[in-house]
Amino acid sequence: MSVSVQSILEYLTSLNPSGRLGGEEGVLYGERDRDTDKVLVTWMVTVAAIEHAVSEECDVMVSHETLTFHDYFPNASSPDPWTADRARLSLLDVHGTTVIRAHSTVDPTHVVPAFIEAACLSPPLERGHVWSFHHEDPIDLRALTRKVADGLGMEGPLRHTGDPDRVVTRVGTMVGGLMQDRHQVLGDLPDGTRCGGDHRRGNERFRSAVRGRQWNRIDRDVPFGFGGTRVEEPGQ
Repeated sequence: MSVSVQSILEYLTSLNPSGRLGGEEGVLYGERDRDTDKVLVTWMVTVAAIEHAVSEECDVMVSHETLTFHDYFPNASSPDPWTADRARLSLLDVHGTTVIRAHSTVDPTHVVPAFIEAACLSPPLERGHVWSFHHEDPIDLRALTRKVADGLGMEGPLRHTGDPDRVVTRVGTMVGGLMQDRHQVLGDLPDGTRCGGDHRRGNERFRSAVRGRQWNRIDRDVPFGFGGTRVEEPGQ
């Protein structure tokens, strides 16, 4: 059964309470007026993802992240596409692939709930657009780290900081590279917090947003995180 790009867009739009997609979402590249029999859903339109789509004869891709990055971050933009951008765009041109982005619309409806379930956390006491707050049975950080890593199916170690024997009960999750809503979970932020682009400007923006709010809702001195994704851009 074939579906049209327009029908995919209409379905994604139906998930957004505002009745429209976010400004960063929609067709990022390729033909809008087309039907397809196969769609590849991916986190990012990497060269490997495009090649896999081609091998599976998928001529439409739905991605969570943006397609190019040279023009995406205001404080780190450049007029010329990065090496990775050029490689992606070239492949899409050769194979005539359409790219649709589903981002802010699906963060609260799919990404956060899926992350909570995969991380084996209790039902959230509170949830925001890209964050959640949980009260867990007492568990030490080492065991919590292992639990989350196992739930996510990670083969490698999960990085954490702080005392691995520290017992915690209040756990917050945050999805997204910039974590704009992390003040909802962290309360007042410590010095040295980093957030994409101009770190100094970002730090001040976040500290200003939470000034005077001392929620301290999670055990802030024992955060853990996972990452280490290999990137396509040389030097990163």
